[in-house]
Amino acid sequence: MANSYTAPSLWHPLLVTWRYIRMTLSMLTLIFLIPIWALCAFHPSWRPRRAWKIRDVLLVKVLRTVLGAAFATGIFPGTGTPDEPAHDASAISYPDILDGRQVWINPLSSEDLEDGDPEVLHAMRVNDVAPAKVRAFWFSAPGLETGSEKKIKLGRVMIYFHGGGFVSGTAAPKKPGSAEGLARHLVQAGARSSAGVTHVLSVDYRLACGPPFAANGNHANPFPAPLLDALSAYLHVTNDLGVNARDIIMCGDSAGGQIALGVALWIVRSRTKKLGLPGALVLLSPMVDYPSVEDASPGSSLVRNAATDFSGPILEAWLLRQLCAWKACRGMAERLSVHLARDCQRSEDTDLTGLPPTCIVAGEAEQMVDSIRLLHEQILCLGVQSKYLEYEDAYHDFISLDGLHSQDALKDIQLWLSKVFH
Repeated sequence: MANSYTAPSLWHPLLVTWRYIRMTLSMLTLIFLIPIWALCAFHPSWRPRRAWKIRDVLLVKVLRTVLGAAFATGIFPGTGTPDEPAHDASAISYPDILDGRQVWINPLSSEDLEDGDPEVLHAMRVNDVAPAKVRAFWFSAPGLETGSEKKIKLGRVMIYFHGGGFVSGTAAPKKPGSAEGLARHLVQAGARSSAGVTHVLSVDYRLACGPPFAANGNHANPFPAPLLDALSAYLHVTNDLGVNARDIIMCGDSAGGQIALGVALWIVRSRTKKLGLPGALVLLSPMVDYPSVEDASPGSSLVRNAATDFSGPILEAWLLRQLCAWKACRGMAERLSVHLARDCQRSEDTDLTGLPPTCIVAGEAEQMVDSIRLLHEQILCLGVQSKYLEYEDAYHDFISLDGLHSQDALKDIQLWLSKVFH
C-alpha cells in the first residue's frame, strides 16, 4: 500500500546553505576534538579496547562524527562523479587493460533480464528503475602495472563493489572516499594465492538518494539500481571478455558485500539459469540486514559494540531506512535486504542453497557482527561451503580502513582462495 507521507524538501536556498554550514561546523569541531580524543586515549587502559592503537580510537570517533553529520545533512563526502573520459568497455580486451583504466559498461538488455529473480524484476517495476551504463575501473596485480599496451596472460578476475551505505563512496582512483586502496590490496592477495587473480574490476554503481535531500523530491537510483549495475559488470566479464564464470570472484565490503551476495542470489533464483555461478564470494563486513537500533536487546552487538564501531549513524539514520536503495522506496515496503532466519527452514526469503564457496569476514567489535554471524550459520546450515573469519577487537570494514588485523585478514583470504582454487 502506498505511503501518502511526503518528506519536506531541504532544497530551499536557505536550507541548503544551512546544511553546508552544519557540515562545515562538524568538520571544524574535529580540529579541537581530535587532540582531546588522542589525550584521553593515551594509555591503553583508557581506550575502548586495550588492543587498539590511538589511531584506531581516532579513526572510529572521526568516522562516527563525519557519518553523523553526513546523514543529518545529506552531504556525503567521497561520492564520485563520472567526469573523466572513459573507454567503451566493449572495445577493451585483456591485452589492452591498463592499470587504473576507466571504462563504461553497457546496460543490461531486456534479454538479459528475462526470467531473472522475480523479486528484483518486481522492484524494477515498482520503483521505476531501468538498466544504465555503469562506470568501472581496472586494477592490475603487482608486476602488471604498465603504462604501455602489453600482452597480459588471462587469469582469474575479481569483481569488487565498494562500501558506503549505498549512498556514498566511489571506485574512482585518487578521489575522496575512493575504494582504490582496498581494490589494490585485494588484487595483491589474489595474485599471491594459487587462485591466480590478475585483475580487479571495481564497479562504480549508482548511489541512492531521495527526499528530503533529492533536488526534485523524487528518489534517485532506488533498488535495484546497484544490483543491475553489478549484473552488467558480471555479464561484461563473462560475455564480452570471455572469462569463465568459475574464474570470477565476487567481492564487496559493507554495502558492497550485499551487492556481491545479491548478484549470486540473482543467479541462483533466476528461472532459466542462463548465468553461471562465480567461483567464489568474498564478503567483507557485509551489510546483510538492517537491524533496528531502537529495538535492540542490551546483549546484542548493536548495543554492546556501540562504543567500538562507527556504524551507529548508518543504522540509526532515518535517511537510510526510509529512502535508501535497499529498503522502502516511494512508500512501497519491499523486502530488499537479505532477511535472515534463525533456523534452517528453507523458504523463498531465506533459501541460500546453491551459493558458491563463500568467505565472510567480520570484526568482533562491529555493531552488525550478530547479523553477519547469522548469515554464516544460515549458509552452513543449508549445505553451502562457508568460511567465517572474525577478528578480535576489529571494527566495521577494518580491512578497507587498514585497521587492526587488516593484514592478517588479507593473508587469511589469500589462503582461503588458494584452497578454493587449488
